[in-house]
Amino acid sequence: MKRGVAALLLIACVACACARTVAGDPRAVGNRASSRLDLMLLSDAQINKIMGTTAMRTYRTYTDIPVQPGEVYSTPECAAVLFNTTVPAYGASGYVGARGKKIDADGIRSEVDQAVVGFENSSAAETFVDAAKRAWRSCAGRNVTYTGTDGRRQPWLVGVPRTVGEITASDNVTPDRWTCGHAMATRSDVVVDVDACGYDVTDQAVDIVKAIITVGQ
Repeated sequence: MKRGVAALLLIACVACACARTVAGDPRAVGNRASSRLDLMLLSDAQINKIMGTTAMRTYRTYTDIPVQPGEVYSTPECAAVLFNTTVPAYGASGYVGARGKKIDADGIRSEVDQAVVGFENSSAAETFVDAAKRAWRSCAGRNVTYTGTDGRRQPWLVGVPRTVGEITASDNVTPDRWTCGHAMATRSDVVVDVDACGYDVTDQAVDIVKAIITVGQ
């Protein structure tokens, strides 16, 4: 379900995450670095294979950390675990560039938001992920409400983070069981940050991060 477009209806329809339009002010990133970030993102065919479908298509790309003016998290410190590429997580992180793709089939059955975020060096990327891990642990099991610009409130239960090799992952769930798997890892000076959402997702977010990391080697 496209984030920030459709409402969360708790009785008989699906939930959504937060749509965020392009904004932000990262430091300038060179053409070579920009190209490297672009090349790390998976194609629609690769995403479809991981998600077990053939219907998913890119419907939006972004070249910065997206933001939707007026969005509100009831617990802002938990935005970092609830969704990928949030402004509360990255706004003061010192990132130098970002690339992302939002991909879905019909806005209902499944959705993927894959992103790669560049930092000045590998130490800066690792520092960001270490801070994110602490936030994920502190938010585990908490109820967080996201309110979009349309004023609709979307309640989520934050999952307990787990470690899969070098990847940190969490499954966040709405009351009607729409689940967003969120996974994150570093590859050198890049943070790979992915959401994979649907009613039957398992470890797809982790698998997407693994595939991106392989591309970035």
